[in-house]
Amino acid sequence: MATGLKWRMEAASGTMGLSLPINTDAVFEILTRDRVMRRNPEAPRQQANRTTRRIIKEWILAQMALTETEMVTVEEVFLPHMPPAGRLCTRTSPMGI
Repeated sequence: MATGLKWRMEAASGTMGLSLPINTDAVFEILTRDRVMRRNPEAPRQQANRTTRRIIKEWILAQMALTETEMVTVEEVFLPHMPPAGRLCTRTSPMGI
């Protein structure tokens, strides 16, 4: 199961390498706690994985919409997710994900 998403993107300051942690276990806990999934014992894990990917996708699309409307710059949005050179992003990101 994925624990993070890494990608590169162009910004005014140049190419940025980005790393966004993914916490599927937290989504799984919410789905099971709220009893969203009850049938197949494997279904909650699969659903948590799909839900986590969708949350990340929608978050990135929302951030890109903010940059496209020039409300913020790419650097303002994604700089917190740019790990220091040679380091991996940890779960202590400002977004808590």
